[in-house]
Amino acid sequence: MRAQAPHLPELVWFVADARHTGDASVAAVLREFAAVAARASTTAVATASLDDLWAVIPYDVNELAFRYGLKCFSTAVKPWVFRLLFARGHARCLYFDPDIQFYADLDELVLLLHRVAILVTPHATRPNPDDEKWQTDLQLARTGVYNFGFLGLSRAHEPVLDHFLAWWTARLRFEGHVDLEKGLHYDQQWGAFVASFYPPDAYHVLRDPRYNVAYWNLHYRGREIRVRPSDGAVTYKGAPLIFFHFSGVATDAWDPDASLSPHQTRFRLGDFPNLAPLFRDYARATAAAARHRAACHYGLAAFDNGAPVPYWLRGLPGSLVAAGRARARGPPASA
Repeated sequence: MRAQAPHLPELVWFVADARHTGDASVAAVLREFAAVAARASTTAVATASLDDLWAVIPYDVNELAFRYGLKCFSTAVKPWVFRLLFARGHARCLYFDPDIQFYADLDELVLLLHRVAILVTPHATRPNPDDEKWQTDLQLARTGVYNFGFLGLSRAHEPVLDHFLAWWTARLRFEGHVDLEKGLHYDQQWGAFVASFYPPDAYHVLRDPRYNVAYWNLHYRGREIRVRPSDGAVTYKGAPLIFFHFSGVATDAWDPDASLSPHQTRFRLGDFPNLAPLFRDYARATAAAARHRAACHYGLAAFDNGAPVPYWLRGLPGSLVAAGRARARGPPASA
């Protein structure tokens, strides 16, 4: 996550791993983050890891680590990290995926969280073109109406916050896999229930097109973005663009003929010349961090003896438990 002016009182980077004593790769990442903290003079910068979750999670966090691979595990612990931060006294928390870059301040988000408990952004507010390319409206419906690469939560409606986190953590204990045919996609498809579970004044759907721009809404937002030559400011129809979500954007080098994201087939990087400065800047930034990606290993990818955990074995306990829970509840009901 890169920011030009986030204007946040505190930034917490969560590492979905433990702080292994003597682990050179984890130590290198933490040293780099310490350097970020030294440059952020107006923001308190901190790190948190699985070691810290023991204060809020009522079962062994390694249960989730074994059940899920890296990506699903990182999203399955997300609500527990929210719980950790609220337990530490925070009144409002904003979550951002690490492939998001800010271009303006986040003051509006903070103000919204003074009056609502849940703040979400939809993937799109207009239909996808009917051009037989990815992504389609059906595919977005399967992955989740709201994109949980961003999520804001607050204590503005404490009963709503407590219920949502309790319900969300319970769902993700067993149902945080990716299986689109079964309606599972990490943590975010569960967000579809927000509008039906809670009163309208307790949540807000942020439809402002300057937030969470990404490949899934570029068909109507992409050509409205400009980089102002005079000062380099990034705008959407003349107003400040707040943040861009570079989900799946190629990070090794700039290639205008490359797919904009492997998750879609509609656009190439070169289809948006106006976005080239953003893509090039992101590619440079991620290339500079490539040494960390090459050096770091996921500390929960293997058993204690070093043998890698097979993918099929990770999913087996969860699928057996889910099958047993489904049988106990009877056949699925028709709508």
